[in-house]
Amino acid sequence: QRATNGEACGHLYFDGVSVTPGNLIATHSEAETLLQWQRQHTFAAMAALQLGVLQEGLQRAAQYTTERTQFGRPLAAFQAVSQQAADAYMAIEALRGVYWRLLDILDNGADELETNLAAHSVKFWICESGHIAAHIILHVHGGIGQDLDYPVHRFFSWAKKNEAYLGGADQHAAQLGHLIQSNPQALI
Repeated sequence: QRATNGEACGHLYFDGVSVTPGNLIATHSEAETLLQWQRQHTFAAMAALQLGVLQEGLQRAAQYTTERTQFGRPLAAFQAVSQQAADAYMAIEALRGVYWRLLDILDNGADELETNLAAHSVKFWICESGHIAAHIILHVHGGIGQDLDYPVHRFFSWAKKNEAYLGGADQHAAQLGHLIQSNPQALI
């Protein structure tokens, strides 16, 4: 089985396996706490990957639009291209900001609500920045961006994989809304 970026991935399942109570890592609330910890750290790692993918993709788009000319001018000199590049940059920086906040929380500690808000904000921006920046990166490359012999499609594929993995932007925005609705003091 292949992921959307062409990377091999698998599906692991156990059939007829029994686990004795002594072999359980955690149960009930301890298991939920462990799962939350894993999810928060996974989102931090995914954000680092997404930042690298999008930064390199945008760097390649900047190089391409600086070198490629149309009507006697570099593509980057056209306002529409530079504005799209700025939109991609802003989306990437939004992800970077929430990523650093989550790293600070994971490193220095915070209450469960603040940590979950930061983690779901990061996953939301993994999705949102990936969608915005990856489409712009591909778009400013024009037709060559669609060519599988040209490497820019890989950045798009990776960004889309990161966007889809462990839920999309809508799911994490809804989770943020639920956390805030259940804890109005989170806004203070």
